[in-house]
Amino acid sequence: MKNQQNINEIKTNNLFPQDQEMGFTLYNLEDVLGNNREVTVQPSRNDFYQVAWVSSGNGITVVDGKNYHYGPNTVFIVQPGQVMYIAHDEGTCGTSICFNESFLMDDTHKENLLLKYNILDAAYAQPFYQLSSVAAPIIRDLIEDIRTESVQPPSAFGHRRALQYLFQLILIIVQRSIPNFVGLTMDITNPNHALYIRFRHLLEEHFKDGWSVWQYAESLAVSEKALASAVRTTANSTPAAIVKERVLTEACRLLQYSDQSIFSIALELGGMDQSNFNKFFRTGTGFTPAEYRKRMQTKS
Repeated sequence: MKNQQNINEIKTNNLFPQDQEMGFTLYNLEDVLGNNREVTVQPSRNDFYQVAWVSSGNGITVVDGKNYHYGPNTVFIVQPGQVMYIAHDEGTCGTSICFNESFLMDDTHKENLLLKYNILDAAYAQPFYQLSSVAAPIIRDLIEDIRTESVQPPSAFGHRRALQYLFQLILIIVQRSIPNFVGLTMDITNPNHALYIRFRHLLEEHFKDGWSVWQYAESLAVSEKALASAVRTTANSTPAAIVKERVLTEACRLLQYSDQSIFSIALELGGMDQSNFNKFFRTGTGFTPAEYRKRMQTKS
């Protein structure tokens, strides 16, 4: 396990330097692992989505501190902000597809994107899926179709739409192939589900600002009662609990993977003083920040 290092931040403008508007690209996993070994073995996080399909080989990927053993016909879906690195690799081949929100949204809103494709829901979707024997060859063929389309000039008729449809089919096939999907099955026509996703979207923008539930409700132009009802019916939780969980997740990431001081992390996460941060973190994890950091170092 990697610790006490600065997290490598990979930004959209570095990945899509020539076509910010398209926001979509794909790589061979064997090229990424072979040519960028020093990068892939270090903790990093993207501000875009990444879907990686392993066609052969095996290894271990660490996502937010959890080890995931992969083999042929597995799919990884890494959300923006998640910290990951490759801990072990034996002959891994496949394809990594990277895209930003605008690629799939087109004329829809982000909340509609997440409602349509529940596997992109960062809080409740797991990052690793084993494809069924039926789904795997379909995914393989769709990726080959994407490769064929991707070499077309951007001005080719229907180029962007063709890539969107092919990739949307991949997301559909992956979600269909999961017999016991660990996540929330949400409905685009359900107003509570839509409000919940809007809340989660806003949370990603402001969880470091120390916002209260009232501030989230006000920004969403709803009452606190309406927000609480949407969160309860959708996620069986409360807005306050989800805010705390998001801040705690980031605190764990920074303590485990960065060399920032505890004081600095406390300030970054809502401007807490170190005493309050210690209480907050211990309530959520059972450890003080210093104990947690030492525990993660011991596990490495």
